[in-house]
Amino acid sequence: MGLDQKEFTKAFIKAMNDPSVSQALTGRVSAAVMDEMNGLRQAVQQLTPPDGDRQQFIHDLSIALHSMRAEKKSCILMGDFNTDMMANDDQGASNALLDTMYSNAFFPLITKPTRVDDNRGSATLLDNIFSNDIRNKPNVIPGILITDISDHYMVMAMCKGSSGARDETRNFKTRNMEPERMAIFKDIIANTDWTEATQHSDAQDAYSTFLQLLTSAYNEAFPMVTKKIRDRRNQPWLTAGLKASIRRKNK
Repeated sequence: MGLDQKEFTKAFIKAMNDPSVSQALTGRVSAAVMDEMNGLRQAVQQLTPPDGDRQQFIHDLSIALHSMRAEKKSCILMGDFNTDMMANDDQGASNALLDTMYSNAFFPLITKPTRVDDNRGSATLLDNIFSNDIRNKPNVIPGILITDISDHYMVMAMCKGSSGARDETRNFKTRNMEPERMAIFKDIIANTDWTEATQHSDAQDAYSTFLQLLTSAYNEAFPMVTKKIRDRRNQPWLTAGLKASIRRKNK
């Protein structure tokens, strides 16, 4: 997914009513909203100055992510976070940043170094793409473009639409058992001619005729209807084995 830098000139988080929050995010986070065929997807680019307060940036970012999470929209967050996400610092900015992302249901797409300094012998992961579209994760192909244009490698992600997985439904047939249908059933029973069933001298023949008349009245009063439901089995944590077990259980 490629986004023109000019697209990120809009104000961030229009839904946020707190002016102090919007002011705090100025210069650190910017956003753009892109219309898609099936719903709305937010694409967000962040920016924190190299000499900026990382902890303050993470705090401001947490507020922004919390606001977006409440809107329940698919979102992609990308940029240079100026924090090495490969660093082993339990109490540092790297751990705080990842905790903030995970707690707001964002997972990283890039897991390898994006800045390599051969002279210093260092490799850091500063640039990343985060997404909260967990259902669509199998359809996302992330990558790193190795180039000498900058001292940072470029990151990218090819994303397919996830609307099919979200909106997947299945049909099933059921009886229309609304209360008013019971009144219709009683009326049909009251007006049915049972003479045919009582004329038989054989009990089995009489029962078969009675059951046929009763079944006909039942089918007329409670017709079969087709309904649609969301397929609850289409969850990202359900493996093929679990789905097979569910099918066996529901037989």
